[in-house]
Amino acid sequence: MKPILFLCLLLFPLTAFAQKREEKPSPTTNTSWEATPESLPERPENYLTIYKRNVNGLLIGNKCVEDQTSKMGFNYVLIPGEGPGSKSQAGVFLHNLGTRFLLMFKNGPFWSLRLKKKVKECRQKTGDYMG
Repeated sequence: MKPILFLCLLLFPLTAFAQKREEKPSPTTNTSWEATPESLPERPENYLTIYKRNVNGLLIGNKCVEDQTSKMGFNYVLIPGEGPGSKSQAGVFLHNLGTRFLLMFKNGPFWSLRLKKKVKECRQKTGDYMG
């Protein structure tokens, strides 16, 4: 009798661990075949900056032009001409020179000509001839 009791005590814990419950997937509101859990937000891009004092021809506020500059990896930043908190003319020139050099490697040697063409197309699409 003792060996049977010992055998039952030995096998019972093993059978208890073998019976695992399967967790049911949580309900989702997405009913497509490719339903996936929500992913982490995308990492924000770090855009290069080109400082400008004169806004003529930049079309600031035009969504089409902003999208084109973002695709190329930079944004225009307007800075005041003179006064406290403004950069010196030499500092702006050197910063823009370095930025344009990096953009040449990123977008090719004629990136500025392609951008001018895209700005012209955006100008015609939106009818924004001011600026």
